Amino acid sequence: MKVLVCLCIILIHYNFLNAQNKKDTLYFQLDKDYMVNGDEFKHLSPSQFNKMRYAYASKTETNGYFYYIVGEEFENLNTEKAVSLKEYIENRTFYIDGEHNRIIDKWKLRELFFDRFIIFFVEGNTSYLPRHIQYNMYYPYGKGHESIDPRVKDTLFFSYDSTYISTNMYNPGIFTIADSSADGSFYFDDLGNVDIARPDFLLSLKKYIRKSRFYCDKDYCKRNLLDQELSDYLRNYIVLLFNEDECILVSSNFGIE
Repeated sequence: MKVLVCLCIILIHYNFLNAQNKKDTLYFQLDKDYMVNGDEFKHLSPSQFNKMRYAYASKTETNGYFYYIVGEEFENLNTEKAVSLKEYIENRTFYIDGEHNRIIDKWKLRELFFDRFIIFFVEGNTSYLPRHIQYNMYYPYGKGHESIDPRVKDTLFFSYDSTYISTNMYNPGIFTIADSSADGSFYFDDLGNVDIARPDFLLSLKKYIRKSRFYCDKDYCKRNLLDQELSDYLRNYIVLLFNEDECILVSSNFGIE
């Protein structure tokens, strides 16, 4: 009898945990311009694939698209409430913080979308459960000075704090920060001075970084700063450093030492 009671308690606990971990399901109408099936284009060369997806960019008028690989197929599921994936995703809920940009925040997307829902794509009576799905950005395209990045970006105005920001002694065109990691460092490239009026309020770069998701000062953290992720994030902004009467345009970067 005691064994039966214990088994019942374990089963109830298991069902409770299973219910807690169960994801809700979302159905989206298949939009072949915004949702690219990798299986259909695996025969293309990288240059052919890039040419194809940038043709789609002019149709969707977005900064990115969903790339997926089909897994299981189901017929006649309850998909009457299937909605547009583009309309669901392309809004301020998933954009990086700001007022003007339309740039998807991949960390928000993971937390509020991928980690929360089971996702189906619907075409007619057929529903596709992707075995792989990700959001890819069209831009920036290319590297260095030849890169193309037509995205509208918001601007971050920081004060130049010499106790936190330093000029690299070997390369005066690079600014490093005190929180950079030893094995892989975040830094700014100096892109030159710009003639912009000093705003009434300037952000503290130190406070901005230490309050971000990329910084951790707990004992269990393997490293205090996720340098590369911070660099990737700040590339979505125009970043200005104000040092007394000069304004310096910078670009975030990452290097392995």
